[in-house]
Amino acid sequence: MSVKWSDQEIEILKKMNAANRTPEDVALVLKSRTPEGIRCKSESLGLKWVMEPEIDFEAFKKLMGK
Repeated sequence: MSVKWSDQEIEILKKMNAANRTPEDVALVLKSRTPEGIRCKSESLGLKWVMEPEIDFEAFKKLMGK
């Protein structure tokens, strides 16, 4: 049985999403929610998670011999 989302939780979710925080970050604040549950709720609210690509430029340089 899932716990109903409170208006306060939804507001925090929307604010953190707008600030480009990850579902994992949101879960650190909303202790009773999992990242997967946060993703599901976000989808139902029409929110998208835009993730910046993580690039290790040092590893790239090393592998490319530069």
